Amino acid sequence: MEEFTTFVEDVLAGKASVEDLERYHDSWNENTLSLSLHEFLGFLWAEYAVYMELEEAKEYVIRARRLGQDLRTYLKPRRDDGQEEREVWQEIARFPQPWEALERGESGEPWRIPPGPVHPDTAKLITSLPW
Repeated sequence: MEEFTTFVEDVLAGKASVEDLERYHDSWNENTLSLSLHEFLGFLWAEYAVYMELEEAKEYVIRARRLGQDLRTYLKPRRDDGQEEREVWQEIARFPQPWEALERGESGEPWRIPPGPVHPDTAKLITSLPW
């Protein structure tokens, strides 16, 4: 059986392109893994929420991962570089919960947000997303 890899991992390994995200979404609908969509893609939950608002955020998630960073850490020093960066940063600012450093678990599971309380604004957004 082939080892599972996320969309982000496949893009970084050159096995997929950023434009393939929709194909991975379709694969998630058909998979038997017990992963949420953001985990299946390799996004932190907040990164996925930002992507749902601004599709171009996926490009920044990939750039961040190339440097071993989460989206917020990557974009903070670049937030005034241009209009698109400012727009993505404004979406990031909507999610005040801690953005944890990304690490692969000992068992090799995909990127995950550590367990803990959910900020009330995040809870509202979760219930408003169309999944």
